[in-house]
Amino acid sequence: MSTRDRYQREHPTTSSPWSKKGTTTLPSQTVTRSVALPSPQEAADKKASRRTSSRNPYKTRPGRGTVPGRRARPWRGDRGAGSAELVIAVPLLMLLILLIVQFAVWEHASQIAQAAASEALAAARVQGGSAAAGQQRAAQVISQIGGSVLVAPRVSVSRTGTTVTVRVTATAETVIPVPGLSFPVTVTVSGPVERFAADVPQFANSEAVPPGN
Repeated sequence: MSTRDRYQREHPTTSSPWSKKGTTTLPSQTVTRSVALPSPQEAADKKASRRTSSRNPYKTRPGRGTVPGRRARPWRGDRGAGSAELVIAVPLLMLLILLIVQFAVWEHASQIAQAAASEALAAARVQGGSAAAGQQRAAQVISQIGGSVLVAPRVSVSRTGTTVTVRVTATAETVIPVPGLSFPVTVTVSGPVERFAADVPQFANSEAVPPGN
């Protein structure tokens, strides 16, 4: 023990010649703390748990244990289910939209074929008309309003002494890109041939010319 330590132990409240002037040196206090050491079994369990956590940092699936020597697969729950549903729903939605558009195109093509047949019938059934005039009128109507909707249109006009029949066949424009898929359009109209009939005046019995005159 040095002289300085011996002097501080004998005079705890007085200033030592080794301390600065005007300061007081207090005796040092020793604090003891008791630490409980774990048992060997607890130390082994703690070490094993650390080894397992470092080897398998992910959460395993519920109800399934880990296989020794293999890393457990991470459990992601329902992650990815939304993407799978979207992949299935989007093509079905697009197909439904294409079907609606295709039906609208087919309906429009049917209306154009009906208009062409009606115009052809009107041109062929008039007095002095002919089947050629009806076909020419139908071709004009189709070229004006149905050239992009009706595919490969065919017009047949037949005129008899009393009746005119017009038949328009074509295929509607295809929107759904499916090979071999077609939407046929067929319209048939008919009507009587117009004839000029002179008006014959009719007389009453009193105004009629008596026979023999």
